[in-house]
Amino acid sequence: MAVRTTLNYLIAKVRANLGDNLGATETFADEEIQEALDHRREDVYELPLLAAPDDRNFYSDRGGWWEDTVVLTTTDDEIITDVSTPAVVVSNLVTGHWRVNGDLTALYLTGSQFDTNAATADLLDAWLSKVKLEYDFLELGSTFKASQQSFAVEMAIRKFRARQWVQSAYTVNRDYAVGWYS
Repeated sequence: MAVRTTLNYLIAKVRANLGDNLGATETFADEEIQEALDHRREDVYELPLLAAPDDRNFYSDRGGWWEDTVVLTTTDDEIITDVSTPAVVVSNLVTGHWRVNGDLTALYLTGSQFDTNAATADLLDAWLSKVKLEYDFLELGSTFKASQQSFAVEMAIRKFRARQWVQSAYTVNRDYAVGWYS
C-alpha cells in the first residue's frame, strides 16, 4: 500500500515517539506506521467546531491530529478553503484550530482524526515481540543484558497506553425475553 502524503506529519510524529530513525536502521517502514495509524483512525462527518474567542477562530472539541484532507463547510454546505471567501488563513491540524478571514456563525469539519499515542503503543508491542527473543549472555568475562531493552520498551508502551484515547463499549442484555419464562 502506498503511503498517503496527507499522513506525512503523523507518520513523522509516530516515528519520533518510537525513536525509530528513518533510513537503513529503521525498525518500521512508513507503510507499517500508516497501517497502525489507520487502525486508530476515527472518521467524523460535519463535526461542529467551537468558535472562540470570536467568530473567526474555530476549534475542535475532540483535539487534534487530523489528516491533511479535512473539509470545512458552513451551514449552507459551502466549502471553505484557503482560496474561498471567507478563506482559511490558519490551519493547525495538530491542535485542531482553524482561523478564517471573515465572520462565520458556524463551521463544520469532515475528516479523519488519528490517535498517535495508541498507534505508537501498538507498534511498540510489535517491537517488544522482537526484543523478547533476545537474551542475556556472558562472553569473555563480560555480561551482555538484552533484557534491559525489553524493560525499556515495556515502560514506553505503558506511557503511550496511558495517553491513548479512552475507549468505551456499550453492553446490551438481550436475554430477558428468551426462554421458557417469557
